[in-house]
Amino acid sequence: MKRIATTAARTLVALALAGCAGAGAPARSTSPQANAIGAVEQTSVDVWMLDIGQGSCVVVDCPGRLIVFDCGSSGGSSNELTRNNTEAATAWVRERARAAGALTVLVSHADADHYNLIAEAAPAELTDRVLLADPLHMHGAAFVEWTSNLRGGEDAVLEFTANAFSPADSDLQCGNARADALIANLAGSAQTNPHSAVVALSFGDTSVVLPGDAHGATERAAIAAMSSLPHLSSNQTVLIGSHHGAGTEGSNSQEWIGAWRLQGAIFSMRPTSYQHPTCEVVRRFDAAMNQRLAPHEVTCDGEEAHQTRDRILTTHDNGHMLVRLRGDRLSIYCQRRTPGCAGRLPAAARLPGRTAPTA
Repeated sequence: MKRIATTAARTLVALALAGCAGAGAPARSTSPQANAIGAVEQTSVDVWMLDIGQGSCVVVDCPGRLIVFDCGSSGGSSNELTRNNTEAATAWVRERARAAGALTVLVSHADADHYNLIAEAAPAELTDRVLLADPLHMHGAAFVEWTSNLRGGEDAVLEFTANAFSPADSDLQCGNARADALIANLAGSAQTNPHSAVVALSFGDTSVVLPGDAHGATERAAIAAMSSLPHLSSNQTVLIGSHHGAGTEGSNSQEWIGAWRLQGAIFSMRPTSYQHPTCEVVRRFDAAMNQRLAPHEVTCDGEEAHQTRDRILTTHDNGHMLVRLRGDRLSIYCQRRTPGCAGRLPAAARLPGRTAPTA
């Protein structure tokens, strides 16, 4: 077991997600970029948002490596996800990891709906890096047992100390894409949500931002870190909603939403008593984008239907999604298409669940 100290963060974090990729920031170019692993060119980065109910599971295809950013659920799904279908979804991640050959896992914080499927989804024998914003012992017995069998051994598990990140410490790589960890384990709260790691994955002039269950204080710390990463505020960006679209404790603030050149928003959720996302948060994203797409409905406040003309999507309404970063532009493909989707998911994805379009 190893803890990242502030003085050692730059070296260890770079090793954790770089895999076999070369060091250094990616070229900001709209032309195809050379793959650091082989002779083929890396022309895009695929970020998969899986519909696993009330939770979060994000999978990123990298050259020679799969990265899983959270994978957990507290149950239910717009795909009527039974236990068998949950196993089908985690089996999909396992198959993809074996095809890649190596696996990195990052858990944004120690809430079960962000990690309790990882032991099923991520083959321990392929996992050589696990990055945690909260201490390992907070993650439950099954997860702790899974880490005891990692290919990378006990040194594969890295815990971020409070406020250990600065932008200079966050040279995280995915082939020729770049993953910047803006903040992790923010000090000053006994709750786990404010500890969320906030990661921006960028390829050329396009980005996806993964904020976990960040509260307002976490979002403000991430905005401060962006001052040393000017490409993030100018990139075309898909923002995953903080805390599944909650508005409590300052999550999804206007300041946070306005910090990005926003091209789309995705909420990983299902209608429950939590009522994620709130319609007020959806309206904040509406005000920030003004895209004038064909009108369509987004589920919010439990079972309410908010009409929007912006690229606002949820796993409840749209099922599994693929965000494809192409460097000069980005597209979102959906299992169930609404006007915010560029098209249906490719059939070759073979993702489990109902695929009939809602629009």
